[in-house]
Amino acid sequence: AQVLGKEKSSFIASILEDFSEQKIPIIQKELIGQFIILIFANDNCYIVPDFLNIRHVYYDVESGEVSSNIGAMSSFHNGFDNDYLSMEFKAMDKCLYPILLGSKTPIEKIQKLQICQYLVIGNDISIRDFSLCIDNEKITRAEDCAERTESLLSSIISKYSGQKAVSTITGGYDSRLISALCSKNIPNLELRISTIDNKSFIDLSIGTRVAQKLNKKLQVYCTCPLTDSDDYHFLTNGLSKDTNMIIMGMKKHNSDY
Repeated sequence: AQVLGKEKSSFIASILEDFSEQKIPIIQKELIGQFIILIFANDNCYIVPDFLNIRHVYYDVESGEVSSNIGAMSSFHNGFDNDYLSMEFKAMDKCLYPILLGSKTPIEKIQKLQICQYLVIGNDISIRDFSLCIDNEKITRAEDCAERTESLLSSIISKYSGQKAVSTITGGYDSRLISALCSKNIPNLELRISTIDNKSFIDLSIGTRVAQKLNKKLQVYCTCPLTDSDDYHFLTNGLSKDTNMIIMGMKKHNSDY
């Protein structure tokens, strides 16, 4: 997670030094990323997801269970064995519009937190609502939007200018833009890409050309379908297409940087 215009650890420290529930909207508004925060204070545990609830929080008030994994919770509910219904829910939750699903899940007793909600666990589980005021500014010129986007990204990337860093090339426009900005702001930068063993892969040819243009080393990680399939399906709960398995070669080397 990142905090715009502030150093992350000092921002979190300032929240915790004198924590009150009134600070939870500040956390959600200013901390950017995918996360679930657990704060232990005032004899309670406060569970706060990211603003868009990309990291879901599931709960069962009756049994006192809380989890970020619907599959893990379902294992505690005997008699629920409708794999198709569970898979359909996961797909909708990830791929469509989660807010349209509301708080419902395939398991009657289990619900999920919605946007602008957090959990408090004390003697029991309570769900609490809050509101946010976000002052958005409409930009009417595409050129202004592009300049502001580049400035914002560069300000974040430049924080790592003195470190050894890597940018992942996927072949898409987004990764090419980020890699170019990283190359501009981080002298000690390498590029990486993941591919399938012994297969023609257009993204690899794009990544190679980008690396040449930026004059950066390109680290290629290979995925072997014969040995990496089980790890891949475990990682994605079997939801993602087999063609996305290219990530596994890179995943195994995630600690390189």
